Amino acid sequence: MTEHRITITWKDNAAVLVPANTTLRIGDTVVYVTEPPDRPFRVEFPPSPFTSEPAFIIDDSYPRTVSQEGRFKCRCFITPPDGQEVGWCPDAPEAGGEHDVKP
Repeated sequence: MTEHRITITWKDNAAVLVPANTTLRIGDTVVYVTEPPDRPFRVEFPPSPFTSEPAFIIDDSYPRTVSQEGRFKCRCFITPPDGQEVGWCPDAPEAGGEHDVKP
């Protein structure tokens, strides 16, 4: 299985997911980190590739194992040094992404 590192970046006062679109396989692990490092963040999945729950929020850098097949959209948020959270909204779709999970 493969470990994937996905970065929530603070760029031009916006949250950007790098890479925005990721192909995963069941059993892969995913770790979310920030740039600049160690900033508060969250990734919202409605639904999630990590659980069968209808919604899931990640706000730490612990590895998560992919367990659900399908295409999963996410919304990302990061708190830059000024303390004002930025992230996904209809005017900032670049703060989102998609995980395409194969068997």
